[in-house]
Amino acid sequence: MLSQLPVEVVAYVFLVVVVHLRAGGTYALGRLARHAGDRSRASGVLGRPMVRRSEQLVGRFGPPAVSASFLTVGFQSAMNLTAGFLRMPLRHYLPALTVGALIWAGMYLSVGLAVLRAWNADGNSTAVLAVAVLVALVGGLAVGVRRRWLAPVAVD
Repeated sequence: MLSQLPVEVVAYVFLVVVVHLRAGGTYALGRLARHAGDRSRASGVLGRPMVRRSEQLVGRFGPPAVSASFLTVGFQSAMNLTAGFLRMPLRHYLPALTVGALIWAGMYLSVGLAVLRAWNADGNSTAVLAVAVLVALVGGLAVGVRRRWLAPVAVD
């Protein structure tokens, strides 16, 4: 049955499942961290009215932010961890996660398939490989520069 489905459908479903597992796991880590915090010396801070109000706001208005976070790079994990830590109810989080996963999988699949189709086009494989290597090098350089820029400076 699976072999009868178009590869695009299988890849899309796979990506949606991966996103659910990864983002849901990050949410669960946030919930665990909050649970541990509630049982620690930080429980006094976590029980303050401002924190409780923040939890209510995230529970009410956070789902669109969770979904929108999948349109960004580098913000998804922070948003999912925060949603878990501030105890966004699962009845709000799961639909937002599903919408975000569907959007993310669609974006990544369309770009990935475009690269694969360009790779398989007649005579373009060398150009596509060169562009991919260039993008990887520039991305790696940017990450390295950013890490060095943000690294703590030793004070003598």
